Amino acid sequence: MHVNSQFLGSLAALSFDSFEGDLALYPPRTREWIACAIPHEKMVLVRDDQLLGPLREVGVPALDTAPDGWW
Repeated sequence: MHVNSQFLGSLAALSFDSFEGDLALYPPRTREWIACAIPHEKMVLVRDDQLLGPLREVGVPALDTAPDGWW
């Protein structure tokens, strides 16, 4: 699956309040995630700078750094 505007819109429609699972995005054939939903923080942690802007544009609460107190 390629990350496209339809997929990003689907992410934006997710409700973190009713989210019961994990969601991580991985590039093909790699073991390093590029984005991971953190439901209890109501945000998506993003490692890929090219993905951060598009996620924010569709209303996904995305950060490129972990919340305070995580490490």
